[in-house]
Amino acid sequence: MATIEGDVLGIMSDLQRRTEQYRRPARTLAMSTTSEIDQIRKTLVAERGLRNDLERQVVKLKADNARLVAALGDMQLRVFAPAAKVPTIQQVQEAFIIALAAENYAVDGAPYAYAHLSTPNRHHRFARPRQICMWLCRALTKQSLPVIGRYHGNRDHTTVMHAEQQVKNGTAFSSPMLRRAADRVLIQFGAESST
Repeated sequence: MATIEGDVLGIMSDLQRRTEQYRRPARTLAMSTTSEIDQIRKTLVAERGLRNDLERQVVKLKADNARLVAALGDMQLRVFAPAAKVPTIQQVQEAFIIALAAENYAVDGAPYAYAHLSTPNRHHRFARPRQICMWLCRALTKQSLPVIGRYHGNRDHTTVMHAEQQVKNGTAFSSPMLRRAADRVLIQFGAESST
């Protein structure tokens, strides 16, 4: 009996030893699998963060690229097809005053001045040049009638319309000096002359 018990005990201890041998790798395998899974999770989270960062960078680069393309296109337009520079109202007024001075146009012995464009005086010596200047501003700038009127003594848009009509009728050109001055301004800004 002792031998059977010894044999059984031997077999049982052998089984325990063998099961321990199989359990150890399973535990270490399970531990390594868990740590590998955690590592994979961390990697995926990091990759997801990187992917989000990359997507943000791509969106930013696309926006930057669009801006650059627009700027480059604008630069190409300026280089290959320069747009006609549209003068401001002040530039047209200054050019007209200079042209009047070149023609020796005078009001009461004094040269026509910038202040005369906005004076409330309606005498034809002041009004005719102002009407021509309003017409020039309308022809050369892209400003509206009310804006042009504001620059000429806070006048109404209908006054600007009347000035245009006077120039078209030829009434505003009471003096040949005024016509020559208007032609100088038109030529200076690259438009056709009034004659």
